Parts: sequence; C-alpha cells; structure tokens
Amino acid sequence: MIYRAIQLSIVIQMALSKELWWPSGARLFPLVPAFDVLDGISGWISGLLSSLLVLSVIAMVSGFWSKRKHAITGIVLMSLLGLIDMNRLQVWVWMWFLLWILDIWGGGSKHGYRWVLAGIYFWGGLNKLNPWFLDNFDWFCAAFEWSSPFVGNKLAAGLAAIFELVLGMFLLWHSSRRWAIWGVFLIHCYILLVIGPIGYNWNQVVWPWNIAMMGLVWHFFRELGEEKKPICYFIVLVAILVWVMPVLNFFGWWPESFSWKMYSNTQREAGIVSAVGRPCLVLAPYWDRYSVEDRYLQIDDWSYAELKVPAFNSIRTFEKVLVYTRDCSDAPSDRIQLDIYTVNRWKR
Repeated sequence: MIYRAIQLSIVIQMALSKELWWPSGARLFPLVPAFDVLDGISGWISGLLSSLLVLSVIAMVSGFWSKRKHAITGIVLMSLLGLIDMNRLQVWVWMWFLLWILDIWGGGSKHGYRWVLAGIYFWGGLNKLNPWFLDNFDWFCAAFEWSSPFVGNKLAAGLAAIFELVLGMFLLWHSSRRWAIWGVFLIHCYILLVIGPIGYNWNQVVWPWNIAMMGLVWHFFRELGEEKKPICYFIVLVAILVWVMPVLNFFGWWPESFSWKMYSNTQREAGIVSAVGRPCLVLAPYWDRYSVEDRYLQIDDWSYAELKVPAFNSIRTFEKVLVYTRDCSDAPSDRIQLDIYTVNRWKR
C-alpha cells in the first residue's frame, strides 16, 4: 500500500507542470515529437492521455485497479506522451517507467527496485565528480547562513559527491543498509530545505519526487535481510538500463535525463541568440525577463518558466525551439541563431 500511495507524487508533479501534460492554446514552448510524422498533433490528445494516466494512478491507489494493470497502462500512456513531446522524458518519468517494468515482469522480487534506486544515487554522485559541480555546490551552500562557510570549498564538494555515490553502494549491502537509508533522508531533507519555501522556493515540480524518493527507499530497503527470490531476465535488463547505459552519456550517446545527471552542471546547454533583440512580441513574457542583454535567451530558462521543467536535452529540441523563434519573428532567419555550449566534464 505504501508503494501505491507514493505514486500519487506523479499526479502532483503533473499538476505542477500542467502545460507540459495538458498543453493549452497559450503554450509557446514548442512540442518536440520524437518523429516528424507526429508534428502538429492536437493538444487535446496529450490532455486526454495525461488524464487517463492520472485516473489510472488514482484507481490503483484506491484499490480499484491492480498494480500490474496500472503499470501496463502507465507504460503505454507514458510512451505515447513521450513520443508526442520528448520534453516529458524527465528523470522522474524515466524512474517510474523502469519501476513499472518491474511491476509487470519483476516476478515480485525487490531486487530490481533496489537496483534502480541504488543506481540513481550511485550515478547521481558519480556525475557530480567533476570540477563544474562546484558551482552548483556553492549555490546549495549559499542558501543559508549556517551553510555558507562551505561556499568555494572544493574538498567539501568532492566529498558530497562521493557521499551520494557511496550511498548507492551501501544500499545494496545489507550490513550498511540502515546507515544508507538515513543518509538518503539527510540528502533529500537538505535538498528540500534549499529549493523549498524557506530556501530558494524553486523547481516545485521535484518537491514531491524528493519526498517520494525517501518513501521508496524506506519501503524497499527497510528489510535488512537478503531476499531469496530469483532474479529474472527483466530485472537484469532494468539493471543494465540503470547501471550500464549511463556510461554512454560520457560520449553523448545516451540522454542526460536517463543518466541520473542531476545538478552535475556538465550537461549541454543551448540558447537563442538574436541580433534584433526580442524576436517577437509573443515571447515578451520570457525574453524580457530572462534574456541576457536583450540578445540571448537560454532555452532552459524559457522551459522552466513555462513548463516548470527543463527541456529535454537534445539537438532536436534545440532546433525545434530555433525554428519556432524564427517563424514568430519578422527578422531574417540568419539574424536569429542557436548557440550550443558544452564543457569538458573532466577539465575546467
């Protein structure tokens, strides 16, 4: 019952980012379908699919719908929603997608769920072991006066990344599991303090996910003994997706959001550069507030402002935004360009 109830976080997150799931006629940030043939699909179709997904969650939590039936429904609906707009492929969506696979084909074993959750912390920490993470570490420390002395401390930033990485490993060892659970609670409580109402009051969409992560870890790891149920092929498949495939992200061959790359500060960034100032009037709410020197708008700033989530990090997304911006402007297309910024994750 705990696991079912935790899935209400999906509904809350969807409600907090409603323009992403129920796009209205006022939405400006372009949809990014996975294939060109899906261009121009009406917003009401996304709204219908999203509403059905919410109803499936509520029916499952209420006991009218089995966990397995909901998982099948969730995988089908979320796949369709992701194909229509890849911006929906957020980190938390990918996590639930993998957990739903285990709900259907995991054989009732906790092994798969544990591997998913532990992998998130392992890769979350490993991705932060880079010189660029210090900027985000400083941002977290600057939120409160009592944590501000750690601003600029490279050693503390490295230890924070290692702490998260080690938590993922310790969750898998029954002898260290109890301490790892408390470590997970510590991390998420601090994150909620920083991005919550008494901190920066930012990125509200992930507040429920941070709470859900604590609940999931408690639910699947509180039993300290090792489980005797066999590991099936689908558990191995999910483990590969969680633990192995993020290696490909080092070479740009696997999505950022599927690689558990949270707050690492090494993700590719992109923005619209306009030589004519604000490209068009309809972009005024975002351009006037977030543009730099009236010439550059970071795509994620626009996405966060309108959709409440980061844009799906892909060249296709960036090009769709560029085309939209050029189409809404009277300026020559060569006056509006796309600027893509990457960093060497190992060197600064």
